[in-house]
Amino acid sequence: MRQKRLLNYWVKIIFKTVMKEVTLAEKEEQIINDIITLQGIGEELWQYHPDNNQKIDVVKSYNNIKSKISDLESQLKEIF
Repeated sequence: MRQKRLLNYWVKIIFKTVMKEVTLAEKEEQIINDIITLQGIGEELWQYHPDNNQKIDVVKSYNNIKSKISDLESQLKEIF
């Protein structure tokens, strides 16, 4: 009986330890994924940042997109 209680005790300790390790591994994975996501956003924003000597001209890019949309809409009108 005592051995069974002792075994149960150790099983609980081992289970808690494993679960804690899994939880920490999951937390570590989430933090790493968050860092990767934020780095991607930062790189995207850097393309438009005033300190970037090769920054994208937002007004010019916007006008180019509007022009392309207009061209595509014209193509649609021709088709239909």
